[in-house]
Amino acid sequence: MIFIRLKLSFVLYLCFFNEEVTKSAQKGIYVVLLVAADMRSFVLSLNQGYTYYKNKFGTKAGKDKLKIVTRNLREEIEDKRNFSIDEIKLNAPSKNSLASGYEAGHILGKKYDINNYSVEEVIGDLKELLRT
Repeated sequence: MIFIRLKLSFVLYLCFFNEEVTKSAQKGIYVVLLVAADMRSFVLSLNQGYTYYKNKFGTKAGKDKLKIVTRNLREEIEDKRNFSIDEIKLNAPSKNSLASGYEAGHILGKKYDINNYSVEEVIGDLKELLRT
């Protein structure tokens, strides 16, 4: 079963959880649609919960460990299809650790220009990323 959560912050995000993997955006791996703070783009991302790492290791060490796990997970996924492993930028204020956590936890995904995208493409990519 997959369920969805919408949250407002500096970065608008919509999470898609597979309950067999995680039920929380704070830990585990899930798909998330992230709208950049400047509202010029959005990213469909296979991502992981930063809060777990932050609480366990502290802000800086947690982010460093999250980045290591991110790199390892990228190597494990053989079929990346039309998704990118490039870093993402959400253009949030630097003090917003949630946005920087999403940037560090981004495993792979796709960026869309807010003024030039196809709903059908996004839905197709979402389905594919959920299968990943």
